Amino acid sequence: MSTAKVRIDQSSGVIEVEGPVDFVKEVYNDFKEQKLTTPNASKPKNTAGNGAKKKTSAASSKKNNKKSSSEGTLDKNLDLAGSSEAPSLKDYLAGFDAKSNVKKNVVFVSYLKDVLGIDKVNIDHIYTCFDDTGKIPSPLTQSLYDASGTARGGYINLPSLDDISLSVKGRNWLKDNKVTAKN
Repeated sequence: MSTAKVRIDQSSGVIEVEGPVDFVKEVYNDFKEQKLTTPNASKPKNTAGNGAKKKTSAASSKKNNKKSSSEGTLDKNLDLAGSSEAPSLKDYLAGFDAKSNVKKNVVFVSYLKDVLGIDKVNIDHIYTCFDDTGKIPSPLTQSLYDASGTARGGYINLPSLDDISLSVKGRNWLKDNKVTAKN
């Protein structure tokens, strides 16, 4: 799914969330946790269609301001410095005309999979790549959804935030946007 939607109706106490299953579960769990830690809170009622859409009833539906774990964390074990066998992430990124975060996501997934040989790229890997090369987009998940969506992207496959890969369109973009050194 290319977009994520959150709709809050305070008058009826209903929250509707649409998007990738992991995103929906994260929002639901955050909401449920917030409601269960609030004194005199009733347990949320869960009605789910196909797993990609949930509605939750509650007396109050204030937005949770804490940073979601779905935004990624720094993976201190991920070595992006390069070696004699592989370029650093910064050098690899410099080899492509990747000015937007969407395009940087494509380069990062390629580097992680093709250069470092990581089988299942996750959001922590992408977060660490952005941290290593500059500013981390906020929200990072939206940057990934944009790269995977058909409106502006379609460059990566995003079945979950724990399994990110390149699409054919992403591989073709890499081939077409490789920077060549000028003599």
